[in-house]
This record gives sequence, structure tokens and C-alpha cells, in this order.
Amino acid sequence: FVLGNSGNIADIIGSYSLTDEFTDLWRTEQDVFVNSWDDKYNNVFGYAANVQQAVTGALKQYGLTPANFSKIVLFAPNPRQQAEMAGKCGFNVKTQLTDSLAGTVGNTGAALSSMMLVAALEQSKPGDKLLWVDYGQGVQIFILEVTPNIEKYKANLGIKGHLPSNIMLPNYEMYIQFRKLMPIQQPRTFPSPSSIPLFWRDEKSIYAFKGSECRKCGLIVHPISRICYRCHSKDDFEEVKMARSGKIFTYAEDYLADSPVLPQISATIDLDDGARVYLRLTECEAQNLQDRPQKIGMRVELTFRKLGDISGFHSYYWKARPVRGGN
Repeated sequence: FVLGNSGNIADIIGSYSLTDEFTDLWRTEQDVFVNSWDDKYNNVFGYAANVQQAVTGALKQYGLTPANFSKIVLFAPNPRQQAEMAGKCGFNVKTQLTDSLAGTVGNTGAALSSMMLVAALEQSKPGDKLLWVDYGQGVQIFILEVTPNIEKYKANLGIKGHLPSNIMLPNYEMYIQFRKLMPIQQPRTFPSPSSIPLFWRDEKSIYAFKGSECRKCGLIVHPISRICYRCHSKDDFEEVKMARSGKIFTYAEDYLADSPVLPQISATIDLDDGARVYLRLTECEAQNLQDRPQKIGMRVELTFRKLGDISGFHSYYWKARPVRGGN
């Protein structure tokens, strides 16, 4: 979320918080999965008690009733508890309750209520009021009012647009490899040259995906380079934001890579701004070998993804995936 004083798609017109050091879910550094206490105990003394108290307090503080809201964005451990709590707070479950996303996304933990809010905003119109209720060690509530600027963002993919692009893993073996639930022999690899100073030095190229455009010959390259590859001019360039889509010029499959899914596919991509980059492909790996979608000339779009745990820290960079809807 981006916060600001102008141009907002929704204004925060009220907030309310309640703190309760109540332990229902936890995970230590050694735990692979989240631990949970008894569901009834968690719900009755934690979730239900805190959320109902907080919603009642927020409505009373601002002189509002459930009828003043178009939607309630309500976090809950599961859809049944969400519907029960919305009803207890006086909201119409059929018309005012935002989808919990349990059937399409699942419980994403701390990110879930934010994703639900985005889904609610996609269906909102100017003037709508939303009650956003998040739970965890207490309750945080925001009262939002949608502005006319919401119409400018209706074309964005958002939650509704991203859901159809999911790819189902073809088997359980691939799932446990992704989750690192099964020990496997690691391939022999050379030590990675990646380091924290490298990411600091090239942060504009990595995080903002910027390149350099030569002032003399107009060549655009990525990452940012002080020397032009074509005319060899030095320090005579402008930083530019690279295009986020293009087409595959050629690609290679690596069957010996340190990756949970083989082959690891990398491609030379001609971006729409004329630059050429070399990136890994994603959302292609889960297909059968005969059905993988990548091919020469295929349209791709860039997405910011995790590369791996390199030199003891998480490493992120850009990957390319097939454009939604095909070519």
C-alpha cells in the first residue's frame, strides 16, 4: 500500500485498536509448520472475544452502525468463523462480507486481510465505506471511504486478475521439494559471488529494474553500465526504467541446476524498449516436459521473485513469465 495526502483511492477516516497478548499460533526458528492451540480455545477466548469487542468499540467511537458500510473486510482463521463473527457484529453475511479467499488462495497469514481489502476495493465505487478488521495479538481496525480515484485503477489486475494465472503443481513430490520438507542431496556448485555490498551497489538495477541509455548512440542496456557496449562512450548516459514486457529471443534448459524443479529455464529476452536481457523463466516449470509453454517469440512479462538463499540471505531479482492470456 502507498500512503499519501492526495490522489488516494480511499481515505482513512477512522481507526481503532485493541491489544491482547493472546497466544494461539506460534512458530519457533526450528519449526517447519505453524503450531496452534485448541481451536475452540483460540476462537472463544482469542478471536471472538477480541474482534467483537473491537468492532463494537470502533462503531461506538465514530457513531456508526453496520448499515453505514458497503463491506466489512474481516480476517478470520476460516470462512465459518468469519461468517459467524460478521453476523454477531450486525453485518449482513450475504451482502456485506468480503470473500475470505479460503477457496482460492488459502490462509496467507499476515498478508490475508490486506489481500481481502484489495479484493474489496476492486468491487467498490466512490463513496463506499469499508470496515477493515485485522486480528493478531489484538485487533486493528481502519474505517475507509472510497474516493473517485478508484475508477482509475479498475483496469489493474489486482486479486481478481491474478487468481486465474495460478499454476497447479502436478504432483506431491514437487510440493515437498518447494517447501523443503524432504532432504535431498545438494548439487556441487561454485560459491556464489553475490554479497550484500553487491546488492547495495546495484540496488537501482535490481530493485527498480533500471538501465542506462547512451546519450550518443541511444543504446539501452541492463544493468546500468558506465561504458556503452556499442560506441564505448564513458559516463555519458541517463538512467531509464526498463520495459516490463517483451518476447523470447532464445532460451536454454539446465538439468544440472541447483533448483527444486528441473530443468531450470533461462531466456534471452528482447524487451519492448529495444533492450536485451537474460533472465530465468518462471511459471513454466510445473508443466510436463512435452507441454511446457515457452517457445521462441513468446510474449513474456517481468515479475519480481526470490532467486534463492545466497551467501546466507534471501536474494531477489526479476524473472519472466508467460503473459496472461497467451501470446
